[in-house]
Amino acid sequence: MAKIICTPKVKHFWGAYFMSKKGQKQKRYSAEFKAGVIMDMREHRLSYHKTVRKHYDTKSHSEKCNYINNVKRWERIYL
Repeated sequence: MAKIICTPKVKHFWGAYFMSKKGQKQKRYSAEFKAGVIMDMREHRLSYHKTVRKHYDTKSHSEKCNYINNVKRWERIYL
């Protein structure tokens, strides 16, 4: 069995994934907004990707991934 060797950058990437850039504030969403997004997604049977496209104006792939993870977490809490 081959041993996988990771560089320190790769090991620490996951923790840095959720951090905002220096000097940038993280966006906070109200409970009403979160519940509204989840109810809309479930009512219209939207996928996570379609929900993010509908509720967020984002261009970069990494931002979309962050929003998808947010929606997944909100749905888990909602249910």
